Amino acid sequence: MSALSRWYSTARRLCSTLLLASLRVEMDHQWQRARWHRERKRTRARGVAQWLPPAWGVATSMLLATRARVMSASPLANPRRIDALDHRSRARMSEAMEEMQRAYFAYPWLGAATIGMSGRVGSLLARLARTSLRLAVWSRRGDRERHLDRLSRIPEDGYEAFMAAWLALAEAAGVIRAGDIHVREVNWERTDPPVPRLTRTGVPHSLADALEDIDDLTFAATYGSLVKIVRVGDVDQAWLRPLRHVYTRVRGRRQRWIVEIPGTDHLSMATTTNPADPQANLLETLGQTSNQRIGVHRAILATMARAGITTPEELARQDVIMIGHSQGAMIAMALAATTDLPYRVGAIVSAGGPIGRMPVPRGVAILALRHVQDPIPLFGGLAGEVDPSITVFERSLRAPQAGVLYYAHAANTYATTARHAAEYARHVPNSPVGRIIERVRDYFPQPEPLGATEPGRVFLYELYQDVLDQASTERSRPWHRHR
Repeated sequence: MSALSRWYSTARRLCSTLLLASLRVEMDHQWQRARWHRERKRTRARGVAQWLPPAWGVATSMLLATRARVMSASPLANPRRIDALDHRSRARMSEAMEEMQRAYFAYPWLGAATIGMSGRVGSLLARLARTSLRLAVWSRRGDRERHLDRLSRIPEDGYEAFMAAWLALAEAAGVIRAGDIHVREVNWERTDPPVPRLTRTGVPHSLADALEDIDDLTFAATYGSLVKIVRVGDVDQAWLRPLRHVYTRVRGRRQRWIVEIPGTDHLSMATTTNPADPQANLLETLGQTSNQRIGVHRAILATMARAGITTPEELARQDVIMIGHSQGAMIAMALAATTDLPYRVGAIVSAGGPIGRMPVPRGVAILALRHVQDPIPLFGGLAGEVDPSITVFERSLRAPQAGVLYYAHAANTYATTARHAAEYARHVPNSPVGRIIERVRDYFPQPEPLGATEPGRVFLYELYQDVLDQASTERSRPWHRHR
């Protein structure tokens, strides 16, 4: 063995040892803090801004420790040895990811720790950016007005600054290349076999049914994001449409719309044809308009146009409930807060959505379903106090055999939570949860005389976006806020 090979081997072992030692120290530190909190009988999760962890996080240490051997492998080493090391490292990575999930599941405060660390890094980056721009203005280098404009766009909040820096880094790397958004109706009733391959194509009759639909939409084999819109309480016969108001008055119920919006499709920052991507998460967090939001809005207008509702007066009378999972809840909140929205959003149901930082629309009933072990809502700041207009129903879960965080955030798990909320509302109807569950239930088809059910019709839309080439990509402005 040459001296260079021995040096690489020693450095590799030293790197792994240091990272594993750092992981153990961090785990001991976090365990002591958790024990101190239990002794103080602080059962509620502390707010993100109130508890900030050290720079080394548990998840980061785990990931770096498992990948250290492959990352530090010598390019001059035996290829078979590198393949063997990579295979073992992948196995260890899988085990470490499972252990990391179990740690976050068992200790929910780790989610707040991760958000706190992100906020601390974002504050540091924002200070560095402000200092650099102020020095440029002071030294009169470059365009002074341009520097001042950039300085005014830097977010004050550390977490938002972190998100803006992440978006700017992705743009600088050239992985964000989203173009125009397109909306097309999917005629799954006329295709054989049905495309996309959905198993739930009927009208939902409860909130749990709607969340089961969203789970089905999430795993449909499509290029874009699927949105399901249900029209409830109206007639399909064209000759009865002029008598819509008389028909509705005789039935005693109004026409309403159920919009089901799935969550994030993938975690890669590289732009694909599916607009439900991490870029949409970053844009909505920063108050900017994402392609997913534009697509959902266009799909709703297209569905109402299919029903013959096109005038501003008719659109203003339409009552919509939006049910969103994860990112879909952010889209629903952003749409409802739009000032010039032509239709009316009467209720929003968030299933594991990070909506704590979103603008809260007034006059809208908002139900937030959360799991104690789901860290995703913490990204919206729902670790502490929430807006009084948001009604929260929270449930604690038991760990499954594997994939505990996926289970905690899955839409079908939230469907079970919706059934628990309905059962709770049945026993305590005068509670805040009971009242909002009753209001949400009114949007779904109601029973009619002689055992019939109120009519409804399903519309399915696919939202997809263009992927631009490197030369035609237009840069957005990550520091800018539209709020």
